[in-house]
Amino acid sequence: MLNIAICDDENSFCTELEEYLLKINNKYHVDIYSTGEELCQKIAEKAHYDLIFLDIEMSKLNGIETGKYIRENLHAHFIQIVYVSAQSNYAMELYSEN
Repeated sequence: MLNIAICDDENSFCTELEEYLLKINNKYHVDIYSTGEELCQKIAEKAHYDLIFLDIEMSKLNGIETGKYIRENLHAHFIQIVYVSAQSNYAMELYSEN
């Protein structure tokens, strides 16, 4: 089973992505988080994810900062992170940061 986290402050996007993923394979386990802080806390508490869909634009801890925290502070280098955003201007920043 693939453990997936979706972290986005837009609840409708989370629900839509979760439905799409479960259509592909109904055996995926999907958890939804609305903040980067919440996601990081769960990973620190030993939640295991194979894949994270991480929104770039979130209040407080944005997606880029969340991804860096997961890699550098939680040492979760095995998790695959897919950054998502409605804004295309983040592409170059992501390549330079991760």
